[in-house]
Parts: sequence; C-alpha cells; structure tokens
Amino acid sequence: MREKGTGERPVKMRTGKRLYQTAAEWMGAEADMIAPIPVFIFRGRREIEAAGCDGILEYGPEKIVLSAMGEIFTVKGRGLTLEDFSDGDLFVRGEIGTAFFGTEEEEADGERA
Repeated sequence: MREKGTGERPVKMRTGKRLYQTAAEWMGAEADMIAPIPVFIFRGRREIEAAGCDGILEYGPEKIVLSAMGEIFTVKGRGLTLEDFSDGDLFVRGEIGTAFFGTEEEEADGERA
C-alpha cells in the first residue's frame, strides 16, 4: 500500500513485534519477558507473513523450508520468493499451493501434527 502522493510505502511495525508487544501489555509484563513464538499469517494463497523464524533451510521457486523455534515449516507452490527477511520476520510470496509444519517425508507418512 502506498501513501497518496508520495509513491512510498508507509512505515509500520512488523506484525511479529506488534503481536509480542500486545501480548505483553495484555499480561501486564515487560515485552522482553514474553517468549516469542512463531506466528504465520496467511493472506489468501499469495502471501504468508512469518514472525519468529530462525533460518532458511531450503529456498527455491517451488519449495521454501523455514526453521522456527526448532520446528520446520514447509511452503510449496510456484514462483515462490522470500522478501524482507529481518529480525526473524519475512514474507513468502507467490502461488502458494500447500503450507505445513514438518517435511515432505512426514507429510507423506502422515506424521504431521
């Protein structure tokens, strides 16, 4: 979304940080006392916003595998890209076919939670 007349995107707080800060306020605690958990926000089949990622395990136009607090999160589709990776937050964009916790082997064996 661009601001009218400026041609630039507005600056906003990353979703993950906003979520953690809101939870801390609701609980009456300091934000740094709340242990971050991975958060995945799906926006249709074209975008996933992920907060709390530790790393990128595999990256390609048809499959992206992320590490998030000891868990594996897999996204499969077409034309997949990673964007805006900073402080554990990132966006997966493209034609998203499936997204799940675990590996393809676990999915095939029915071992997913």
